[in-house]
Amino acid sequence: MKRVFVLFLSIAVVISISLPAYAKVKIYPRFRIEDGSRIKPGISSNTIRLDDGSFRMYYTDGDIKVADSTKGKVFSNKRVVLTLSQVKAVFPRIKQISNSAIFQLRDNRWRMIFEGKSGTSETAPRRLYSAVSVDGVTNFTVESGVRLQDRGSNGHIFTSVPEVVKLNRNHRIYYSVGLWTRSAVSSNEGRTWRKEGDIKLNRRRVETLVDADVTRVGRKYVLLFATLPVTRGEVGTQRKTRLQKIYRAFSRKGRLFKFAGLKLALPSAHAIDPDMVRRGPRKRGRIYFSRMKRGAQTSDILSALYR
Repeated sequence: MKRVFVLFLSIAVVISISLPAYAKVKIYPRFRIEDGSRIKPGISSNTIRLDDGSFRMYYTDGDIKVADSTKGKVFSNKRVVLTLSQVKAVFPRIKQISNSAIFQLRDNRWRMIFEGKSGTSETAPRRLYSAVSVDGVTNFTVESGVRLQDRGSNGHIFTSVPEVVKLNRNHRIYYSVGLWTRSAVSSNEGRTWRKEGDIKLNRRRVETLVDADVTRVGRKYVLLFATLPVTRGEVGTQRKTRLQKIYRAFSRKGRLFKFAGLKLALPSAHAIDPDMVRRGPRKRGRIYFSRMKRGAQTSDILSALYR
């Protein structure tokens, strides 16, 4: 699911508290990073397994793009599905689009929730907008109005990184407000949302929780998330920023999560934007995630298998 790296650079908060407990958590023993890149360049994937067993990945690369895969490892037929110019025709002040979340409606159309940034400054408002398509890949029509907006801890409008989950009758959206993740519920397929507040995690040492990816597996919810970079050392001394990693948690109802440890870390790059896809009841699942090297302005999308 579903996220441009400027999210992390735009937050003018230096977190001086380290997370030493994480270092003691072993990476999941059946979690294996696959060779090569799935998409390059690209970031913030939202991957769907279609009824025929194939995969469709939406991702950000300037505009919102999509690519297809038969088995989920090799993606081809990359094309643009939503452009900034399309969005600006309806919302002239938007300067950047990113972070898409796509789900199918009862009438078989597809709705995309995406982030739009109104301005170029670090504190420019970020809101969630929507577009609809008959088949999910062609002729997306941008819908009028703002789907959701919220304020972060700094008081600025910061509504980012949407992740939509189908409930029994409604939909729930998870979204970042800068340092943490909140949720909201919709009873009309994403046209309007009722805010639920911060999601809860039984781990007080977790100072930030962003890039939330939530998947319903049986009767439980699996949460994958990243933390923001942690800067260690005293001000005025040589300081080092720790790399971002991906963690996991579980929940019975999708609001209160139980921390389950470190799942993915790269030796020399940030691991962000987890995107979990189930491949079938008897097959290994796959997690897509974005790799961002220190100081880089672009990223690529990798994958890992798990049980």
